[in-house]
Amino acid sequence: MKKLSCCFGLLTALLPVTNLPAQENKTSTPAAVSFADNGQKLGAGESWYIQLVDINGDGRLAAYFDGAIWLNDGQGHFTRSELSFGPANRPAYFADFNGDGFVDVVCDNVVYLNDRRFHFSEKRRLPTDVIMASAYLADLNGDGAIDIIVAGPGEDRMLLNDGKGNFTDTGKSLGGWGQCTYAAGDINGDGIADVYVAIPHIPPPNMKPARDKIWLGDGHGAFTERDHNIQVGEHRGVVLADLNGDGSPDLLVGDPRGARVYFNDGKGNFTDSTQRLGKGGVVAGDFNGDGSLDMFFYDGKPTDNGKPNTVWLNDGKGRFTDSGLRLGNANSVAAAVGDLNGDGKPDVFVANVKNVITKEGAGFNEVWLNTTAAAGNTATPAVAAPPSTTVATPLPSFVCDYLGEQSPGDEPQVFGRGVVSVDNKNTHALRFSPDGRMLIFSRYPDGASYCMARTTNSWSNPVKTSFKGKEVAFDAASKRLFYYDRGGDLFWVRYGDGVFSAPTKLNAKINTQETEYYPCVSARGNLFFSRNDKWDQGRIMMAKPDGNDFAEPVDLGNLVNTGGASHGFVSPDESYLLFNSPRKGSYTKNDIWISFRKKDGAWTEPVNLGKSINRDAMAVLCPTVSPDGKYLFFTRLQEGGTGYVYWVSTRVIENARASIKQ
Repeated sequence: MKKLSCCFGLLTALLPVTNLPAQENKTSTPAAVSFADNGQKLGAGESWYIQLVDINGDGRLAAYFDGAIWLNDGQGHFTRSELSFGPANRPAYFADFNGDGFVDVVCDNVVYLNDRRFHFSEKRRLPTDVIMASAYLADLNGDGAIDIIVAGPGEDRMLLNDGKGNFTDTGKSLGGWGQCTYAAGDINGDGIADVYVAIPHIPPPNMKPARDKIWLGDGHGAFTERDHNIQVGEHRGVVLADLNGDGSPDLLVGDPRGARVYFNDGKGNFTDSTQRLGKGGVVAGDFNGDGSLDMFFYDGKPTDNGKPNTVWLNDGKGRFTDSGLRLGNANSVAAAVGDLNGDGKPDVFVANVKNVITKEGAGFNEVWLNTTAAAGNTATPAVAAPPSTTVATPLPSFVCDYLGEQSPGDEPQVFGRGVVSVDNKNTHALRFSPDGRMLIFSRYPDGASYCMARTTNSWSNPVKTSFKGKEVAFDAASKRLFYYDRGGDLFWVRYGDGVFSAPTKLNAKINTQETEYYPCVSARGNLFFSRNDKWDQGRIMMAKPDGNDFAEPVDLGNLVNTGGASHGFVSPDESYLLFNSPRKGSYTKNDIWISFRKKDGAWTEPVNLGKSINRDAMAVLCPTVSPDGKYLFFTRLQEGGTGYVYWVSTRVIENARASIKQ
């Protein structure tokens, strides 16, 4: 039986999450930022909510408001579609509820399941008597499935998902109600999802004013309330993320009198930073591209006749400066952040309403496109092409200083000693992002991935990722990151601007009762992965893309898999395959071998990568190659459990190629 994972996810539109990479040595003066209105005035002035989601798998964020999906042309312009869910005055929320890899919907207490062709005909009513005025989605019990907090006019309920889209009402209230906002994250540093409930000071009828709530999770869906010193306020927005670069999720709560920032000591104790920022609700994004989360305040109230929105910039140490931007002049009551025009920068979609008393004001929704000049690498990040279309998509240029370490030659060297490679840990599966700005690696016995981010002058310290999984693989074309959880299933998340989306589990064709792990995606979009975690029985599989998921996988065959094959890394052009095997001819218990693709598409007889690689260890594992093709990374695992990451010139691969006849 597979074990359950302990990951927690957030909304599908790449909203800010906790455990962002810590930042060091940042400039105290944030880079400038600019936005431009896309020229559209959308909706009828009754939009009290906004959600962004890739609803049809075309790689573009659509918008949901006024009870309908508005499709994006890829340039950040929106057109209303015929797709709608529930009453127009109710919000909808999007996630993969049944684990098939396709986005589903919950609206007005009803779950609409995607039939994998982006039709939402199957309906399941949520088992709760709380009327959904709002909701929050996250994995609350660590099983990898997205659960729901349903918030009604006077109370909330926590509903747990069985992974197939069937929900159970726990009967547990977290002390919130329909106008509260929620944030999930590891508040006290124990690796388990906790929940922060931001409560407006003005309560619903028959309720006393209440302070915000902090609930500490046990990883199984039970929560214990924790005392805190957060000031009472009209908190209609909350951001829970590492704001000052120390690796712990800090807190920013929006308030009409000015947002407050509280720093976390790593154990869940918050200290007021004494700052007072913009007014109103808040959403976050790295708007100026410096690696730190900035804040967008939608500064209107439904009883005003219009106030401009503001942007506050983070210096990397959690200190914010007003950018001076004044965007729009409307009663903005909600906002959502996402890359709306495919340029890799976070844009903002703002929902506005007319004055609820005088019926005055603009009342039209606005799209603010991020026009900030790129700093450093100016390559345009990729936008995923429609699944049925083959498009030559520009990929980000790889620029990397490899943590400032001296490049190795033909003799392997330890990589990142004391930071990446540490004593008493098995560090492995090291991967750089396609643009070189992010480094992720895995560790045992932690059973987790760690992320480092590159700023202008330095790299951050390693911080656990918000998703709970290991052995990641980047896919630049779709901006997805694939990984496996401890239970032996493959998942993916969207990545961008240091933010990871909610996890999506791959389909049952990929995830079987055997263990699936160590994914790798080629430039063609083909998924290579390992099946069966016994070294002498492992098999490397390949599956072709099928929409946002994959078709039935095929075994790579006896030449590769006889004698056991695992931890396969395929080159972007699929010209060679590196993998582990304990087969005859190995120098350790598990060596790195390589096979090359012939002109007819078949694989060559694998050859051992040589004793210069496969030595000084109990096993040599988890090969990867840097995106520029220059360096091979691998782990030498010792009997005591310490595994250091090594790197070496990829001339070793070319030497192996020259040694065989194809």
